[in-house]
Amino acid sequence: MAIEVKVFNDSGYRFLPKIKIEKTVKNTLVKEKVKKAEVNIVLINDEKMTGMNKQYLNHEGATDVITFSLDDVKIDGEIYISVDTARENAGNFGVSLTMN
Repeated sequence: MAIEVKVFNDSGYRFLPKIKIEKTVKNTLVKEKVKKAEVNIVLINDEKMTGMNKQYLNHEGATDVITFSLDDVKIDGEIYISVDTARENAGNFGVSLTMN
């Protein structure tokens, strides 16, 4: 295994740049000289993020990103992104949600 990145869309939004996200994460890992990595990126909504934030971090409300490291030896983890909060933050910062 070299670098494997998978994007899963469980957000309810249909048109998200899954391939662009995969390429961006892979390119970042290569630039950081990572040789082995397995990363899952799961796009969710605020409702799901609020539940995860409470369950795993004991925090109230939604956040934009939660990450989980699954292995201490190589990069093996999951990144959960709330598209709802990311969209709101993109508007607040005057940037595109889809990195265009």
